[in-house]
Amino acid sequence: MHPRSIENDIAATMVSFGFNSALSFTIEMLDRARQAAQSARKIAVVEVLGEQAGWLALQAGIAVCADAVLIPEIPCDLKNVAGRLKEKISPRRPYGLVVVAEGAKFINKPEKEKPASSLKASLSPLATGEASEHAIKRSGQAAETVATELQLLIAEETFPLVLGLWVRGGAPTAVDRQLGWVTGLVRYGP
Repeated sequence: MHPRSIENDIAATMVSFGFNSALSFTIEMLDRARQAAQSARKIAVVEVLGEQAGWLALQAGIAVCADAVLIPEIPCDLKNVAGRLKEKISPRRPYGLVVVAEGAKFINKPEKEKPASSLKASLSPLATGEASEHAIKRSGQAAETVATELQLLIAEETFPLVLGLWVRGGAPTAVDRQLGWVTGLVRYGP
C-alpha cells in the first residue's frame, strides 16, 4: 500500500502523496485570506482539510504565521482563542487569521442554534445528533462554528472561508512528482 492521503494522516510515513501540493495551495490561499482580512479589517476563519489529523492546518498555519491553528488532536477552548485574538488586534493591526482543520474539537462546545430539519432526517434517516449534521453538511461546519463564536466573544467581525476539496486539484508540486517517481507510481517516458 502506498500513502495516498493528502491530509498526511497515514501512519508510518514521513509524508504522503499529494500532501506537499495541498500544503502549497493551502498556504497560497491563507496568504490571500490574510490580505483580504487586513483590507477589510476583519478576522478570517479558514477551514482546511483534516478530519482526523491536523497536519495540513498546522503546517500551513505556521507557514503564514496564523494567529491561531485549531486541530483535531488538541481540543481547543474558543474563549482562549478569543482572548489571544483580543491581545493581537489593535488599531495598527485590526485583523486576524484563524486556521481550523475540519475535524477540530472544542472544549465547552458551542450550542447548535437549531435541530436538524426534517429534510436532513429524511435524507439520512440512520444518522442522529451530530452525525446527521455531518452526513448532510460536513464541509464548512468548523469554520462557521468558530467564526460565529469568536464574533460573539470578541465583538469583531469575522468571515468564514472553506478551502475544502479545492486543495485536491491542480498540478502536483515538484516534491510530489519526485515522490511518485521514486516509489514507482509514476512513469515518465517509454
